[in-house]
Amino acid sequence: MRRLAAISTAAFVAMGSYAAAQAVLLDDFEADTSDWGPVNAWTTIVHVTDDGAAGTNASLQAQDAGWGMDAGKEYEGVIPEDGNYKITFWYKNGMDGGEPWPNFRVRVDGNHEVNLGSDTVLEWTEAETGVGWFEEDDSFLLEAYTSYSGTVDELFRMRLDEIYLVPVDVAPIGGRIAPPNNLIVGGTQTVEVFPTGGSGNYVQADFYLDDTLVHTDDTPGDSFTWEFDTTAEPDVTVDVRVEVTDDDANTGEIEASYVIDNLMGRTDNLVENGLFESWDAGLPTSWTVVNLDPDGDENPAIEPVITEETENPFVGTSALSMEYAENPSPHRYTLLSNPIPADRFDYQIWCAVRGSTHVRLFYFQTEDGVTWTSTWASNSPGAGPVWVEDVSSPYTPEGDDRPQNLAVATHYFGTGTGYWDAIHVAASEESVEPVSVEQWDLYH
Repeated sequence: MRRLAAISTAAFVAMGSYAAAQAVLLDDFEADTSDWGPVNAWTTIVHVTDDGAAGTNASLQAQDAGWGMDAGKEYEGVIPEDGNYKITFWYKNGMDGGEPWPNFRVRVDGNHEVNLGSDTVLEWTEAETGVGWFEEDDSFLLEAYTSYSGTVDELFRMRLDEIYLVPVDVAPIGGRIAPPNNLIVGGTQTVEVFPTGGSGNYVQADFYLDDTLVHTDDTPGDSFTWEFDTTAEPDVTVDVRVEVTDDDANTGEIEASYVIDNLMGRTDNLVENGLFESWDAGLPTSWTVVNLDPDGDENPAIEPVITEETENPFVGTSALSMEYAENPSPHRYTLLSNPIPADRFDYQIWCAVRGSTHVRLFYFQTEDGVTWTSTWASNSPGAGPVWVEDVSSPYTPEGDDRPQNLAVATHYFGTGTGYWDAIHVAASEESVEPVSVEQWDLYH
């Protein structure tokens, strides 16, 4: 229901500069404060009727004698249309002989907060939470909070008034992370983010591992990296969150979860030309074409046209394009087969695909690419221009059925074009027999 994707701490723009039809008044507290309350603590909410911001008469006062303080309200279905918004408000802190809320903060849905500090603020002061992306009819929890380990004789007091939802013409910062979500990683893994949105000029990325800041890349650029030493972590699933900041102080988060497995991660990528940046005689280096009929037999009667895609690759300067100009009825598998080492285990693939009726990745036992041992990642991205990034589940062959080739394939029911890029395959180290789960610690 909630999708606040980015926050800005850019300078506040006075409410008077927005047209009345743009800004949505969420609360002015002229009537009462009964729909506000403490979210987690014992904070008391008081309706003040003789002190309002911006020339109004009333406001909300939240007060507590210590330990924990918060006040909040769930605003249900208030977003008028899809877009970027910020929450603006006025506040006081520590007035009427009370103590100021220390480290006073206002946040949306539990994060993306603005820290207003610990100083006494006796005059009404404008502030904002920042810029976030919301969909039409979205809801969110707006919360003012702080914490204090102790009590005082005088109450901690703060006031809020004139809370507005304000549209902002700024795209939220998002983007892509590599490796993608759900990949198995090991050894030293490069994690790279490619941000989009915001001002377009990105100055810093903070990398968090399970909510702990582990690296900051403050070299401005179109991407940011972190060398993740997975051997320092147990073999578990971890969450990586990257907060990107642009030169206008907009921030946004890009996230992924990885499965650490230091048996698999100690190997190199097995695909020789998975980025399709090098071509030879009409085909990518190390790849050969195999055409199969509906029964899985080799049949080159209707062959596709294979070319470079240079206008819209997923990464780099080129991708692989395979087009059927004629309908290979009833359907046809067309494969590009790449030899891989055949003495490894626990294979896993990730790649980017787009277009075509159906695309797949296969493992093959024989060099001719005709006898497959497993299939992976049936994907129907459709004929649109958007790349779809996928990750396989690990595949462990049984007995001697170890794959020798990897193939990408179109599974056509008609004419069309399929595209591939950034194909990666990892596998466990060379071994006569698969290494059992109980033995994996030996490889750390």
